[in-house]
Amino acid sequence: MDTLEAIKHRYSCRAFKPTQISKEQTEMLIEVAKAAPVAMGDYSGISLTVIQSEEIRKLINKETAFSMPMMGEHPTCEAPTLMLINTKENKEFPMIPYCNASCMAENIMIEATALGLASVYIMAVPSVLQQKKELMKRLEIEDGFIPVVMVAIGYAKDEVECIRENKITCKCM
Repeated sequence: MDTLEAIKHRYSCRAFKPTQISKEQTEMLIEVAKAAPVAMGDYSGISLTVIQSEEIRKLINKETAFSMPMMGEHPTCEAPTLMLINTKENKEFPMIPYCNASCMAENIMIEATALGLASVYIMAVPSVLQQKKELMKRLEIEDGFIPVVMVAIGYAKDEVECIRENKITCKCM
């Protein structure tokens, strides 16, 4: 699948099969994450935590569901792989870490689609994790970093055909 096709077919999946993705798929997703552009080319302010341990995924769901009951029992949609993007705070330009994380997340989600996987962009879970210092320590998130974006990845429970039609107004001058 070429890049444009992957972009057109990507959608937010909120129900995953329990089957773990392969080591090769995980490595490809890490590779595209590392290729994401970041502000001023400064990669020292961003890190990636890949979570495939069922025990830790259940703990994240439990802690998040407890803190945000409206998220339901499975805030990570029971995805077998979670990619947590962590950034350093930037007091001078506070939005830059979120922009950098979003660029990384978009690369991951497009590649996941190209690999025949489904994904969803999650911000609520990382915002809860920021308050869970012991869990952040267990996830080995470096001091000075906070989780800002999570991408849940796996095989969709149900097949979805999603091809977007461009409905965005665009003016070229």
